[in-house]
Amino acid sequence: MEIDKTQEISDCLQKAKSHLVKYGTSAVESSLRVQIEQFDNEDFVTFEVLKRVIEYLNNNTSDDKSSSKTYLHKLVKGSKIRLTKQTPTITKKDPKWLKLTEQLKKKMADEEYSKMVKNVVGRPRDEREAINSYKGQLGVGLDLVVTMATMFILFFTISQYIFEGENKTQNQMLFGLFGLIVGLLIDAILVIVRGEKYDIIGKQQLTHKNIATNAYGIETVPLEIRKKLAQARTQKKND
Repeated sequence: MEIDKTQEISDCLQKAKSHLVKYGTSAVESSLRVQIEQFDNEDFVTFEVLKRVIEYLNNNTSDDKSSSKTYLHKLVKGSKIRLTKQTPTITKKDPKWLKLTEQLKKKMADEEYSKMVKNVVGRPRDEREAINSYKGQLGVGLDLVVTMATMFILFFTISQYIFEGENKTQNQMLFGLFGLIVGLLIDAILVIVRGEKYDIIGKQQLTHKNIATNAYGIETVPLEIRKKLAQARTQKKND
């Protein structure tokens, strides 16, 4: 804040300057004198400097009978006051701090995204996969039993027209067991083929891992877009 000089203010500054030249010895007093001299050729003085001048005069000239106390509100009466615009200093942010801030924002966005999709994607899919796995194992077991039983009955029936004599029943049983083994081999081959098929499907799903699915396995919004939305919400909250 700047105060236009009046005759009273100029006399007050000159009086303080003369007293400082004559008696001022400390660093504080020298600093005050330098500040007063900065406004010698100006038509104004700052409020802070004028306040220090009055305090100095009241504290150091009180023993002088010819001097009375100076009051700030009386001294500035009739003078114009100008408000100075202070331009804020913009300090450059540390790159390390900016990098750390970005990492924290990204981490918060990932955590928020995980919370968003936890109950939508995770649990139903896990439960569905567990049920499918159980059904698959049960189906493989039943399929194996049915295949082996079918092949045993088929080969046992065919052997009735092949073997004759006293050892006919034993030969039929052996031929039926042979059919059972053939059925076991056929089922094992089918299991291997199915496993390779599932591996191919799994690889295809990995190539499309950026596609999100809901609780029913239906493709929804891509993960990258959902992450950007979560980051935008987090940044909006921080602002």
